[in-house]
Amino acid sequence: MIVEIPEEIHETEVILRYLFSKDLKNKNNLGKFKASLDTKLLKTPYIFFDNRGEVSLQRKNYLSDEKCREIGDSNVHDLLGYIKFLPREYFSVISGHRLEPGREEFDANLLWSPLNEKGVPRTDRPVFTNDLGLPAHCGINYINPAPVTNEEPNTAIRMFSHKLFNICDLELVG
Repeated sequence: MIVEIPEEIHETEVILRYLFSKDLKNKNNLGKFKASLDTKLLKTPYIFFDNRGEVSLQRKNYLSDEKCREIGDSNVHDLLGYIKFLPREYFSVISGHRLEPGREEFDANLLWSPLNEKGVPRTDRPVFTNDLGLPAHCGINYINPAPVTNEEPNTAIRMFSHKLFNICDLELVG
């Protein structure tokens, strides 16, 4: 079914991030990672947590399971699965993160950012689920602290990312 994708991301939508082999801290950790899955999924020390300025995600409510897999399989890295969360959980984690000393001004947006077939952001509307490219693409854009070029590590973003992933669900593929 073809559906127009709304601008606003609803708080009960499922947002997903692809989990690839490159997201493991060490390729040798794949076995350890899989063995840790019977505990709380993403509290594992084997996953690299994002500290980049923008994180690419997808709005699952507007993708078929087949399309999700097709997007993941198009990456050069091996697809391990999907990390999923709801926007209301995301905003709850931001609120909690701001309660920590020195993090009061922390800010990050969750924005819909559809991409055309060349990976270029689209500004035309409306956008439909069957459009070419990544019509359901969205992303986390860190505002404060703004990412600093070549800053390693960005601890505020890494800490937020770790907290967010701890409330996520994980679905493995294959």
